[in-house]
Order: sequence, then structure tokens, then C-alpha cells
Amino acid sequence: MPIDMEQEDADRFKVLNALYEAVRDRGGAMVPSKDVFARSALERKRFFRALQYLIDDGLIAPQAFNCLQITHYGTKSVELALRKPQEATDLFPPVNLIYAETISNSTIQQAGNNAVQSATLNADSTEELAGLIAQLVSSLQSLKLAVPQMKALAADLDTMTAQLKSPAPKKSILDEAWRSARHVLENAGGGVLGQSALTIMSAISAALGG
Repeated sequence: MPIDMEQEDADRFKVLNALYEAVRDRGGAMVPSKDVFARSALERKRFFRALQYLIDDGLIAPQAFNCLQITHYGTKSVELALRKPQEATDLFPPVNLIYAETISNSTIQQAGNNAVQSATLNADSTEELAGLIAQLVSSLQSLKLAVPQMKALAADLDTMTAQLKSPAPKKSILDEAWRSARHVLENAGGGVLGQSALTIMSAISAALGG
């Protein structure tokens, strides 16, 4: 199936603008990835595909504690697009074509910003989460944690993997296991984990709705 590049570019702008708006609203540099995901109003797969592109291109920087930070380049790119919403930029199509809503005061009001994520996991979410956990395990092979920490982390991730193989995965168990695993990982520090692991951690938290 051919890739719709216009849609890809539009998704990237929605994610970047969601982060830009969140930073302005919060008055801080870092924003939880789950908040950006909710603001973008995109499906998970589209959101994380766009997010990874923006990270690779230097517009967004992943931070510890499942947060995201917009770079100076990212801020300039959003503001350039918002100044002339009827015109395309080097990175994005015209903002007026991306959103059906009216642009007011240079701030885009997106539908679905306050949508509540389902408390249950459907088949697609289960498959996506299992893939993310497998990626995280792979990225942690070289992580030098103390033996007790590594054992605790392995037990938590094994619990999540086993639960996702169940015909009816229990979200409460997944949430608790991820809370414990995330605590171990966050204590390791962003400098130890690396950008790849931080991005995957953000994706897992968003997939679980927190």
C-alpha cells in the first residue's frame, strides 16, 4: 500500500504542535508523552510513527520520566507554519488543510483533546504493547544495572509479557507491573538508558494510558 506522504506530514505537525501547545499551557519545557498523545488526537500507531520521525529529525527530544521536550528547531518550525497557515513550509503542508477547525489567535483547537482512553485492551493494543515490550527488552541488553534491579525488572517485564498472551489481558496487572518496571528504569537515569529506551518507555506508558 503506497505511503500517503501528505498524511504523514500532517500527522507530524499534529504531534509537534500538540507538544508546542502543551509547553505553552504548562509553562514548562517538559511534557508527559501521554499528554501529547491525547492532544494529538491520533491513533497510537500514527502518533508513535510521527513521534519517532520528529525525534530522529531533531524537532523533539525524549527526556526521562516519559516526558518530551520540543527543541528550538521544533519551536521555530511550528511557529513558521502557524504564522502563515495558508502556506506550506519545508516540513509541513498548509495548517489550514491539516485541520478542519478554525484557527484563532495562532492556536489550533483540536477536536478530541479531552477524549478518555478505553480502560480495556483490544487486540491491536495488545499486539502493539507486546511489540514495545520486546523492543524494550532488546534495548536493555547492554544496560548495566545491579543484579537485584535487573532481576526485578526482568520479573516485571515477564509478568507483562505473560499477561499479554492471555485471551483477556488484565489491565490492572499490566499497570502495576509497568509501574514497578518504570520505577527501576527511571532510577537508572536517562543518561544510562539512552534515547531509544526512553522513547519506547514513553510509548508503553501512552499505550497503557499513563
